[in-house]
Amino acid sequence: MLADVRDIIFQKDPFDFNIPPKSISVFLEAEHTRIQSCSKNSWWIKELLGEEALDRIKENFISCSGTTIGSQEEIQRYLEEMTKVLRQNLRCCNRAGIDQGAHNYLVWNKLLPNINVIHNLSGIVLTMHSMKREHWHIYNDGLILIEGGKIPNTVHQYDRYPDATKAILSRYT
Repeated sequence: MLADVRDIIFQKDPFDFNIPPKSISVFLEAEHTRIQSCSKNSWWIKELLGEEALDRIKENFISCSGTTIGSQEEIQRYLEEMTKVLRQNLRCCNRAGIDQGAHNYLVWNKLLPNINVIHNLSGIVLTMHSMKREHWHIYNDGLILIEGGKIPNTVHQYDRYPDATKAILSRYT
């Protein structure tokens, strides 16, 4: 598993889902947003790879590079491909978030052979940044729940919501 460390909490075993063998699983952000509707994601791709690269994938959902799960072989391949993409424009590589541009380029151009794209409300990884508040709530003991009362294994970007941050810090500290 590759994961951000500042804004992730594991509410359950992060690997407790049907992980296809020899694959890499990537996780979508809120599915009401597309790459073209997010100025940051559009900028990262355009700045790193140019307008043409952005035009090819701009209508796709945003896949978050902050959580990626896969077999050792596929994670290694992912990191090698990310390195190739980032080397295309080294002047961009020192900018926060630029890895997300490379990540979405790889995902939506299908440059990884065994990719498993997982929806945000699946209960595996909840990426909260652009989630509408009505799709999740805080249970009284500080757990973040999604529609249907499901407990997501992993919660990412909870710090975008002060009440979620407070609940998680109260529960786990």
